[in-house]
Amino acid sequence: MYTIYVHNNESNRLERYRLKPYHNMPYTYSNALSVSAFFANTISVIGWTSTDFLRLWTSFSKGGCIGNYFFRRIAEGGHIQQSMHYAGLAARIPFNYDVPFPFKEKNHVSLFPSGYPTLFPGDIGPFVFILQDALISLGFTNCPLDGFFGTATTRALVSFKNDHALPPTPVFDKKTSHLLTFLAAGSGINNAIKYVRKSI
Repeated sequence: MYTIYVHNNESNRLERYRLKPYHNMPYTYSNALSVSAFFANTISVIGWTSTDFLRLWTSFSKGGCIGNYFFRRIAEGGHIQQSMHYAGLAARIPFNYDVPFPFKEKNHVSLFPSGYPTLFPGDIGPFVFILQDALISLGFTNCPLDGFFGTATTRALVSFKNDHALPPTPVFDKKTSHLLTFLAAGSGINNAIKYVRKSI
């Protein structure tokens, strides 16, 4: 079984699903994206994405495009330091497709450019998961991933900033995201991937 958190962009709420590999991802249909395809490039059995991404991918994939590399945990490394694959908001597609996605670089499509938005306590969503995942991978917290920028995440972030001579504000800003993702990306799955694929 896989656990998938979907940030509902309309309600600004997180939805939690427990699905098997052969199920369709939430908000997709007609085999546009299976759970196993979404998780194909990670050993994790917990992941996150958004309704905007899933709906856009479903609309786009009606043309017969098959994508891959949808999601990866930050400790497993990725294409770039602030990869949208860590947020579950990107895919790799063949080079020759015209796409409705707002961003395309070579054969990668995503909802956001490289670089993460500024986050504040109280925020939720895929980028909060990245923040939490990076803090876990670097040993600043062992709290569970929940996608909510709450008290535990705030404490861990301030601790990280103190250790790296950054202003100890509870804000995940551009400078902090660059340093944190640089240190966490590819830091090693043994420290960070708590939910390892076993027998599914």
